[in-house]
Amino acid sequence: MREQLKGDLRLLGSSVSSWPRTIHRRLYYRLIAALERRIYRRPGVLLAAVSGKVAKDIERCFERTDDLTVIYHGIDLKQFSPERRASLREASRRALGLADTDFALLLIGNDWKGKGLPCLLQAVRQAADPRLRLLVVGSDSPVRFVPAIEAAGLTRRLQFLPIRPDVELYYAAADAYVGPSLEDTFALPVAESMACGMPVIASRSAGVAEIITPGCDGLVLDDPADSAALAGMIRQLADDPELCSRLGEAAAQTASKYSWDRNAQQTADLFERARRAKNA
Repeated sequence: MREQLKGDLRLLGSSVSSWPRTIHRRLYYRLIAALERRIYRRPGVLLAAVSGKVAKDIERCFERTDDLTVIYHGIDLKQFSPERRASLREASRRALGLADTDFALLLIGNDWKGKGLPCLLQAVRQAADPRLRLLVVGSDSPVRFVPAIEAAGLTRRLQFLPIRPDVELYYAAADAYVGPSLEDTFALPVAESMACGMPVIASRSAGVAEIITPGCDGLVLDDPADSAALAGMIRQLADDPELCSRLGEAAAQTASKYSWDRNAQQTADLFERARRAKNA
């Protein structure tokens, strides 16, 4: 397994080479936290949260209940659509070496631990389905996950892939998106997957779960650490093509409501409110 990962490590960076990125992240988040404390407590300052979850966090942490608006992330509905996914699917799966019988699960993010990769690995192990393949996209280092990968028997069934601008190729290749995030303000890849017409599993700890109706246009994992429940959801999707199709079609309809045009209009309305408040 460690030999197989050498190519991935050259691409994604070893644990030592990732130190600058780790230090940068820590400094960045400390700076952001300081700015949040300085700005968010100011009464009268209009704030927009990317999800209801974030709005509640702001209310709890900064004692703000006024001038707080939820504006969900926008989705590029031209780049991410069922039609585009269908047109790219055959070539994408062939490029990633996926067989017709493989059921590929996709996870995208730069903090794989925070995105729930440890739980996902355990869930795939518990699902005990040789058809399952795992595509993990991002710039994190896979080194610390090697023992769990070996224990899950995913040595030859997991690929670490780089972020790319045409990320819809990964959505086209995968059969389902699985995002058991421990904490996520929104989790845009889940929404993009929905726009592509994919069945998705999202964590209740991610803001994107707010736009999902469980069992209708996606599945929601209440506890992101519950690998047994996640394994059950994965088996449910892998064993039921009709369910995948139904969830995917409904997901695309739901995602179509969250265009960038809608996001821009809501943001413009917020700016207009701010302008009027300033003039008053």
